[in-house]
Amino acid sequence: MKINVLVTGQVRDEQAFSVLVEGLRTAESKIGQIVVSTWLEDMPRMKALGSDTLEPVYVETMPTAYLSVINNRDVGSYLAQRAQIIAGLKTFSGMAHTVRLRADHQFGSPENVGRYLDLLSAAWNSPFFEDRSLVSGVDDSCPYFFEDRVLALCPRHIERFVSAPIADTGSVDYFNVFPEYQFYTSLIQPKPSPFERHDHRFRSRTGCGDDFSSYDYQVLGKAYRQYVIDYMGEVSANIAFLRDTAKTSGIEVEYQALCELNVVPRNFRIDSYDEYWGHWKRRSDHYELDARFAEAKADGTNNKPRFNALYLKYFAGDHRAVINMEVGEGPCTMAMNELKAVSHIHCGEREAGLREMLSVIENGGRGFEVLFYLLRELPLDGDIDKFEEIAAIATAQFPHETRMGEHIEAMRRNFKNFSVRKK
Repeated sequence: MKINVLVTGQVRDEQAFSVLVEGLRTAESKIGQIVVSTWLEDMPRMKALGSDTLEPVYVETMPTAYLSVINNRDVGSYLAQRAQIIAGLKTFSGMAHTVRLRADHQFGSPENVGRYLDLLSAAWNSPFFEDRSLVSGVDDSCPYFFEDRVLALCPRHIERFVSAPIADTGSVDYFNVFPEYQFYTSLIQPKPSPFERHDHRFRSRTGCGDDFSSYDYQVLGKAYRQYVIDYMGEVSANIAFLRDTAKTSGIEVEYQALCELNVVPRNFRIDSYDEYWGHWKRRSDHYELDARFAEAKADGTNNKPRFNALYLKYFAGDHRAVINMEVGEGPCTMAMNELKAVSHIHCGEREAGLREMLSVIENGGRGFEVLFYLLRELPLDGDIDKFEEIAAIATAQFPHETRMGEHIEAMRRNFKNFSVRKK
């Protein structure tokens, strides 16, 4: 099998790009066509580094003419990547299995390019996997977040991706507008549902940890397990994990070796279908064990859009507007009150901010922002007992968040230094 290769992006590391070019030249017998799609100003640099030796088709992509209405850096990244990828995919003379490689992909040595292409070929040569796109990992916090630094696409997914309307970008919750989510929903094209549009990471940002929030229960209702079953059916029909394909082909040792060399991208821990399915099954069991499950309302949309708007203003630095925004009743009310409380601190209203933040904590709020700023402010008042109480809450709610742990230790040092200066 020969695989089409699409190279996109900018040359951020000249050595890495030179290795990629040499690797593709050496692996010529494994490749159908090569297309290079990037911004007009980056083309001369690629050519200077030897891309002409590949005899590719060049696509000089112009920056997107539209701007996202969502203020999110990752949206801009997705739109830019999407423009280059679609322009490149449309340039191939025929429909074939295609791998998109970024110009900054670190292969380490030219021979690793051919080894990686062999890994893909071994998968697509199998009748069971030939009609699926291939991934090397997936995030376990929410659906459709598969590894996207490499896109290994089967022909039918190329057709779907090229034809997916850009309007779909705005059809889901704000917190799903990330490249990974947008790429793979474009390929899988799931049936629209509350599960597909849902902000699955809301609970982790608001300090729920592994517990589901009221927002989850009111939106997803009693259909969660069926949503999960349907989702995993979509995954099974459209996606294959490289680890699974390598195991089936008897080359799992080669797969592991390429992972260790970082040739196979592994941003996300889970890299097999069985582990991924087990993860979602356990999550479904956890969901139904909560007493709130029995009272859930499947049609509850409540005040999440208002929270998104408030969140945008908060992180845009418009804290006075956050303070003045109406909250209303709903499952996201606590999360909004947390950001409003912290906004008093940002506006120089420390007394009001401390009062409101402590009130939020007493009422069960456990969001990252309110804990972070309380831990910053309490040492200034010399209240070590309250500081340690909040530190214990923050450690319990965000045990794997290194930023929180580092912040707590830094504030402890500040407290000791402040105490010494007062003496």
